[in-house]
Amino acid sequence: MQAYLLRRLLQMLPTLVIASFGIYALLLTLPGDPASMMLRDRATPDQIALLKHHMGIDQPIPVQYLIWLGHVLQGDLGTSYMNHSEVSWLLLTKLPVTLQLALGALLVSLLVSVPAGLIGATTANRTLRSAISTFYALSLSIPIFWLGLLFGLLFGVKLGWLPPSGYVPLSEDPLQWLLHLLLPSVTLGIAMSAYEGKFLQASLEETLGRDYIRTAHAKGIRPKHVLLRHAARNSLIPFVTSMAVQVGSLMGGAVLTEAIFGLPGIGQLLWQSTINRDYAVIQAAVLFVIVAFLLINLAADVAYAILDPRIRLR
Repeated sequence: MQAYLLRRLLQMLPTLVIASFGIYALLLTLPGDPASMMLRDRATPDQIALLKHHMGIDQPIPVQYLIWLGHVLQGDLGTSYMNHSEVSWLLLTKLPVTLQLALGALLVSLLVSVPAGLIGATTANRTLRSAISTFYALSLSIPIFWLGLLFGLLFGVKLGWLPPSGYVPLSEDPLQWLLHLLLPSVTLGIAMSAYEGKFLQASLEETLGRDYIRTAHAKGIRPKHVLLRHAARNSLIPFVTSMAVQVGSLMGGAVLTEAIFGLPGIGQLLWQSTINRDYAVIQAAVLFVIVAFLLINLAADVAYAILDPRIRLR
């Protein structure tokens, strides 16, 4: 296990370099630049050129990337052009909010997808199966930002049950913290639950049709034990794979969700930095997302071996 983990960590390095260089190069090809954004319309071309030279963004892209990579390896993620704060400090201050949103969305998705997948795979009630299929279709077809706007208008503005936007730290008021996170967590969680529920249901339906399941029923084992002890465990690998992909892509949904509900997390920081062409923050945030995605997939690989002893990590 230790050798496998070490080898996978080493394999991540080329992926990190290639992905980070691709993002770095794409950002620099976008129209506009930080120097022009900082100086606005008041600056002359000579002043813009001088600021570009001072910021080091007048060099070729490979040279800029190597300079940036050297600073990252030393723990220096740069300084924000907009607010002149250290990027590492900005990420650390925004990270707790994004993690709270991610954990809340993950909890909601599990509470919805697991029962939906189990019921959809085992029930003989056509109406119930149709209702679950309709839920999957609606969840997959409605964009996250539109679902967030609908929830905010319905439960926050019209009914007044929950705060439509904003954030309250847990240390200040636990109840208000929970209420402010509920709508964004449900928005992201429902979007995730459709993928996970469909994977779990399809995997269970396939497993329940196998010979060893029929043999277990023939031996007189109670259906509940057959489902939970034999079928469910062997059906979890596709579910875990789907979960890893969804958790890894939470940042994409978090950008829109945090912007809609006014949560001061990494998603909102990335959104504002993109609008303002704050490249140092964008590059650091994207690098954080890439690292998080790779680590989540590594955890999923380890979970495979725990769930199914037939799988060996070699």
